[in-house]
Amino acid sequence: MSQPKSSNPSGGRRPIQSRAGEGLLRGRTPGGFRGPRAGKSIRVLIVDDRGLFRDSLTAALQNEDGIVVAAAHASAKEVVAALSGQSIDIVLLEHDHIDKRGIAVVRWAREHAFSGSILIVTAAISEFDAIWLIRNGVAGIVRKENSLDVLVKALRTVASGDVWLAEEHLKLLMNTMGENSVDFLTGFTKLERLTLKYLLAGDSNKEIAARLKTTESAVKSTVQRLFRKTGVRSRGHLLRMGLEKYRDIL
Repeated sequence: MSQPKSSNPSGGRRPIQSRAGEGLLRGRTPGGFRGPRAGKSIRVLIVDDRGLFRDSLTAALQNEDGIVVAAAHASAKEVVAALSGQSIDIVLLEHDHIDKRGIAVVRWAREHAFSGSILIVTAAISEFDAIWLIRNGVAGIVRKENSLDVLVKALRTVASGDVWLAEEHLKLLMNTMGENSVDFLTGFTKLERLTLKYLLAGDSNKEIAARLKTTESAVKSTVQRLFRKTGVRSRGHLLRMGLEKYRDIL
């Protein structure tokens, strides 16, 4: 669903261009997170490791009626401490790629039954990252190229219990529901998941080929698909990501 362009009352452009395709899926968020009660101010925690962006966004949101920036932090440790010690409705997480900080925050929210929601703000995101985030309970993804008006609308939408996803991400979500599509938790096909599992176990391409009853060339092709899905460029980086994110579920 396309969002109209907006401007502030003075006619100046509000920072953070709406774009066609930014959409909305009605229903409960994937992770079961809940929004605030009707009429209650939306308490937001901003997560970004760049102070200038964090401070600018804090100042902009503080001017919006019904939105309170309760805290703004750079590290996962600070975020977890804040979530444990105060009431937060939405974690606004800057997340241009799945890094240790983002993984830690999303996993903590899922494992501790966080009663609020997580909304991602990103300049660009891979299909793999989008699937992983959605499947792990984030309530929406907003592009940085959008206006502040769109971000505020996304915050209010998520706070009401809906999710905010672009059409492209809705299609990805639907594609993960087929029998022969990607795994629910990892975002990989069965073959890709098994290949990564054996890579993490230290197997060579030849050993993986023997396990899967296929050829080394086929294994190399699967590894290349893993590279493209995860956005990494080396086997070592792929292994580090696998150890950080999937060791316990592969």
